[in-house]
Amino acid sequence: NVTGLGTLTSLNTGTITTTDDLTAKTSNGAILKLQTSDTDVGNNEVLGAIEFSAPDEFNGGDAILTSASIVAEADASFKANVNKTDLVFKLGSSGVATEKMRLTHEGNLEVLGNIELGHATDTTIARSSAGVVTIEGAEITTNTATQTLTNKTLTSPKINEDVVVTSTATELNILDGVTATTAEINKLDGVTATTTELNYVDVSTLGTVEASKAVTADANGDVKFPDSDKAVFGSDNDLEIYHDGSNGYIDSNNRHIYIRANVDGADGGDIFLQGTSGVNNLLAVSSGATFIHYNGTIKIRTTTTGAEINGGILDIKNDGSQSELRLYCESANAHYVSLQAPAHADFSGNQTLTLPAKTGTLISTSNSDTPTTTTSSSDADFVLIDDGGTMKKITPSN
Repeated sequence: NVTGLGTLTSLNTGTITTTDDLTAKTSNGAILKLQTSDTDVGNNEVLGAIEFSAPDEFNGGDAILTSASIVAEADASFKANVNKTDLVFKLGSSGVATEKMRLTHEGNLEVLGNIELGHATDTTIARSSAGVVTIEGAEITTNTATQTLTNKTLTSPKINEDVVVTSTATELNILDGVTATTAEINKLDGVTATTTELNYVDVSTLGTVEASKAVTADANGDVKFPDSDKAVFGSDNDLEIYHDGSNGYIDSNNRHIYIRANVDGADGGDIFLQGTSGVNNLLAVSSGATFIHYNGTIKIRTTTTGAEINGGILDIKNDGSQSELRLYCESANAHYVSLQAPAHADFSGNQTLTLPAKTGTLISTSNSDTPTTTTSSSDADFVLIDDGGTMKKITPSN
């Protein structure tokens, strides 16, 4: 039986219109059956629908369009063994109602907007366009009651995939109090690193180098290399810097080592080599002299004309032959005069040769074995005689 307080009209077109409430009642529960007369139902075709509208709304326009509907929609072409159907819920905001939620034939509920639980927005479940599911304002407890996430965000690449949390409570608490901004955390969005790769940053002590781990700096910005751990440079381990527990090393395994200053321009930088902190052994002045020190005191200094030796004594020692000092001529070093120490057998002790404090020429004894014979004192400018170890000059009266 169908009863109504208004008029129930049946037209040849199949449309039934009533101007009042419509009630259906039977002894075993009334059934509202919506059917299609299509003999070959295809994918996305409507089997039946319930539409809601306000056609008499005086404002007209969007106000009189279908504002909500529930549609039974084929999800595949029907066959003898196929009748896949989705139930689609459409709602309007401006214009004809559009799909907002779908209950699929597999039993999945697909929501295009957010899911809000409780009063207002106490708990919100949202999915971004990138497929990230965010749960805000809720406590999530696993079925074993061993893991609890409070006011945290769970992400999964697909909404229909399980989210598996394997972290311990202690590990999860590491995130409690994190002060990173949303922008900083989003830098991890899309990271494809494996567990092994992420474990590279799992270091024991910040600032201390560990095998197969990322290099980090401590709170002071320092990096510490333990004994025998090397800082290695070059594709073939060309340069190594390390300490073996006793000594420090700078090793070049390929060609030269350059220690340079003022590389990017002259800024007055010098190079100091100090055996003890603050005490120079070698100083190379930018575009200037090089100083060699003994215990901080300058002993040798290079100049534009040669070198200066400070200290008053120059020792020339040898490896088994007589020491020799060679003084070269000005013409391409073509000739030299040599000052040579006597042979060991000729020594009776250390000797000192004192040069005269006068300008003159040193006399050589190279022809003393074959002197020139003369019979006249007028042939000589002066005569030298040995007077008890003192050399004296006699000037003849010509």
